[in-house]
Amino acid sequence: MNQSVSIFLIYIAFICLITSIFKIISFSYFHQNTHKIIKKIVSLPQTLLKLVSLVFIFMEFAAGIGLLLNDWKEAALLCTIILFVFSTSIVVYDNYITKEKNDCGCYGAMFREKNSGSKILENMIIILLLIFSWYQGATLEITLQTLIIAVFFVILKFSYLYIKTKIPNY
Repeated sequence: MNQSVSIFLIYIAFICLITSIFKIISFSYFHQNTHKIIKKIVSLPQTLLKLVSLVFIFMEFAAGIGLLLNDWKEAALLCTIILFVFSTSIVVYDNYITKEKNDCGCYGAMFREKNSGSKILENMIIILLLIFSWYQGATLEITLQTLIIAVFFVILKFSYLYIKTKIPNY
């Protein structure tokens, strides 16, 4: 079981690192997209929302690094859980309360994915697995095998996103 948890945590670490880089590359897109959804919940000045967006990106990047550094794993897991709960709450609000289903902004402008029930389900599964990993206190074992398997799943994830968002009528 420890190897499965390690593969999952490495996968999540890479997802956090890659998506935070995508968001910083297209920061204005991420910021505007976030603003579009957040302003329906609470009115924040643009400068404060930019700061919140930057803090979110920094926390996401730091969580990815922290997960890979076994010494910071507990703090990184807690940070990752908070980030996923926060972003999933926004997706739920956008999907079910406003019923607008905007782009989640999860991947900056690189890939556009609408807020949907499947996105919520994906995030809920990730949150449950993160909580399980945190509760188990499993030690991260980065071996060549766990690294290759995790990278394979990351490639599958982004291949799926590419097909879903870049190929017309798929």
